[in-house]
Amino acid sequence: MRSETGVGPTGPALRWFQVFRRSRLSPQVFVVADSIWEQLREVLDSSGLPSSIWSSMFSDFYRSTVVLDGLVLWYGPYGFPAGRLSRGWRVVGCRPMRLLCVLLGVEVPLRRLQGENAIPSTRQLREALRLQLEEPRVNLEERARAGLGVADAESLLRVVTRLFGD
Repeated sequence: MRSETGVGPTGPALRWFQVFRRSRLSPQVFVVADSIWEQLREVLDSSGLPSSIWSSMFSDFYRSTVVLDGLVLWYGPYGFPAGRLSRGWRVVGCRPMRLLCVLLGVEVPLRRLQGENAIPSTRQLREALRLQLEEPRVNLEERARAGLGVADAESLLRVVTRLFGD
């Protein structure tokens, strides 16, 4: 794991845009590079944040985790995903993406991103996560359920609008 300075045991950390690619759908949506999927899952599993998961035999698989003011979503389509999102992780929200950069040891964006009012410090992000972990688990689970069923661009944009407005 890399340190918060952006330098790991084997050299500089990955840059944020090597791990998170902005979606063309919204500046608040980031598609996660498949090379880091397992590491992201491990970070989410160890974070203590509850996830909502939905799947049944011969159907799509959904996972949604509330991270700060946004969501981290996994969509695994069953069969050919015509008209649907591709398989993979998506992060909804700039602050969640920045926090995940910190937790993954990835260099955070140095500039304010489109849709951000201010650049939070690493300390502010960690404090926001600590406060979130103190929330009642049932509240977090309920908020996470908002991300279940996101399988196409329209449903993803509805979630973005619900969380961040237009």
